[in-house]
Amino acid sequence: MPLATPNAPSPRRPLSLRLLLPLLPALATVLVLLVVLWANDSLVTRDLARRAHFRAEQTASVYADQVERVLTRRMAELELVARVASAAPSPQGEATREAMAYLQAHAPSLAGVALIGSDGQPLIALGDTAGLVWRTERLRPITAPQLMPPEALIRQTGAARASPWLAALTVPLKTGAFEGHLVSLLRSAYFDELREFALGDVAARREMELVLRARDGTVLLGPPAMTVGIGLSADSMDDAETVTVFLDAQGEELAVASRQVQSHDSTFKPGWETQAIQPMTAATRPALRLQESLLLWGLLAIALIGGAGMWLSRRLARPYDELLDAVARRQPMPLDGAPGAYLRAVSQALQQLDSAGGSVSDPLLARVLHDAQRLQTVLDQLPSPVYLLDAQGAVTYWNQQAEAVFGWSAKEALGQTVQKLLPGDVHAHGEASAQGDAPPFEARTRNRRGEELWCEWRLLALSDPTGQGLGQMALVRDISDRMRAEAALAQHQIELSELTQRLLQQEQQTSRRMAQTLHDQLGQTLSAIRLTFDALRPLWRSAEERQQTRAQSLDKMIGQANAEVRQALVELRPPLLEDEGLAMALENDINLRQPEAEPVALQLEVAGGAATQRWPANVEYAAFMVAREAVGNALLHADASLVQIRLSGGAGGLQLNVADNGIGLPADLAFGRPGHLGLVGMRERALAIGARLEFQPVAGGGLNISLRWAPSAIRASTPTGTLAP
Repeated sequence: MPLATPNAPSPRRPLSLRLLLPLLPALATVLVLLVVLWANDSLVTRDLARRAHFRAEQTASVYADQVERVLTRRMAELELVARVASAAPSPQGEATREAMAYLQAHAPSLAGVALIGSDGQPLIALGDTAGLVWRTERLRPITAPQLMPPEALIRQTGAARASPWLAALTVPLKTGAFEGHLVSLLRSAYFDELREFALGDVAARREMELVLRARDGTVLLGPPAMTVGIGLSADSMDDAETVTVFLDAQGEELAVASRQVQSHDSTFKPGWETQAIQPMTAATRPALRLQESLLLWGLLAIALIGGAGMWLSRRLARPYDELLDAVARRQPMPLDGAPGAYLRAVSQALQQLDSAGGSVSDPLLARVLHDAQRLQTVLDQLPSPVYLLDAQGAVTYWNQQAEAVFGWSAKEALGQTVQKLLPGDVHAHGEASAQGDAPPFEARTRNRRGEELWCEWRLLALSDPTGQGLGQMALVRDISDRMRAEAALAQHQIELSELTQRLLQQEQQTSRRMAQTLHDQLGQTLSAIRLTFDALRPLWRSAEERQQTRAQSLDKMIGQANAEVRQALVELRPPLLEDEGLAMALENDINLRQPEAEPVALQLEVAGGAATQRWPANVEYAAFMVAREAVGNALLHADASLVQIRLSGGAGGLQLNVADNGIGLPADLAFGRPGHLGLVGMRERALAIGARLEFQPVAGGGLNISLRWAPSAIRASTPTGTLAP
């Protein structure tokens, strides 16, 4: 065997193996961090901006509705007082004063009520109207109910106002020779409380501002409005939705929403406007904080993973580098660097050592034995149990983690069989894989103390160079915690299903009680109002034109209220469902929907004996509500021309399919999203009855929603804390 050259240069491994491979985990972490940051900026920030715009619109609309209801009611009450004054012997008599006093006492939004003569002097003054003289030049042109700012109507005459007030409602009063006005002062504090209620909790406002403006742009309530500039349309995830933002004087983006304050009375025009302004920086601040946290922790993780990878790679590669260096020193010729050259050199060196009768004192053999000792140390320190079996199935090696998990020491385990050490069905899998490597399997066993364990085994067959079997190596992983967690999760799912079922039953009972209340109380009251109104119809015909117009408006509102009550009864208690069954209820619901669904065609197909089949009441109710929700979603969002409902089944189960030829289900709606709870509601109803709900695309476009229920779908609960076999 040729001697090694003492100063032979050590072979250099490729730079990609020495530098790039240890940094691969850090590079992968960088890529994941970039993807997460992009997703946060593209999805979370955009969604928060869309939510801010929606909150601004909702806040402005809520406040406008509240102000509208208060103004309409106060104006109707003033007109009622005017009627009382007109019917009394004297417009400024005791009847008028009592009506005004009652209005002042029972209307918290009013600061004062007054009856003003044609000369501007108060004839009756209650509340804050005492001590005020009215400008007759402002009152004479008023011939219809109006809402006027205080500066245009009154001036102070000495005593200050008792409390701040917002504006004045004026109603002209003319009866006989008397001409005057009924005036009520609106309390600013009351409308400011409505504004605070519309804004909601202070912590959830995100710096949103809400103001009430007059027709000329004057801010009546709220802080001075921000200067709003040009509007910009921002992109959104949904092509059907856009978010409009504005810029203030400093260039900051704002979500702005305005709503006109209207009135049901066509003769009364308030001329007010509510405006909600949401700074986009405040709305998207959570996303920015999340992005900063992700960046900080991501950079820290990259540094730790990169450093750990470099250190670990150098530590693990050190003995193999030394072995390759030893081989290179023993080679008479330099290595060519071809693939496998080092492994071939190691094999040749070992063969030369064996043929030359080398001893342990040989440096290369000593290095190999030293590496074998290191391998023994690695196996002993592995975090998972490892053991070896000979050809007869007796244990020949038992590492430290096997001692910790199974309770048997290495001294006790050596020479014993697996059947004795690990009772259970582990040995059956071992016999099946004795002829070769087998896929991993899970089995239950017990440790020395008799405690039950779930483990995952991977058995590797060992053989000599001639193919003769030497035994097996077992790699074991303790999965008891995972199995217990899965059992607990299954139990929680069963409990959730039972809770959902109870909630749906409570919903049915509540809907039934509400329907009964609407029918027996509100419905009867509306019927009595209709009969009374019809009885007074001859009186309205002889009244003046304005009163006839109001009577016609009241007639329409009574009819609309009756229709809304009937529609609410249909929504709360589906017709024919309890008496005739699911098929008849679906047919009736589709017939009612068809006129409103035009030009979309609705088709119902009832297969076989499903027309007369009756299922449990909760199953029929859940299936009906799923069908109603699916049809409603198809009409609103699918852009379809045909919606088909198919009901089939019998005593062995039920199957309901709702298919359309529309645009299908977008990927972001497959599991629901904020503001789209229809799919979530359908899943909860299916879960409550133990049914299976699927959303499947239809060939050529469209969506098929399938609900399958069978009595055997109800699963028995598993006690928490036990492991199922």
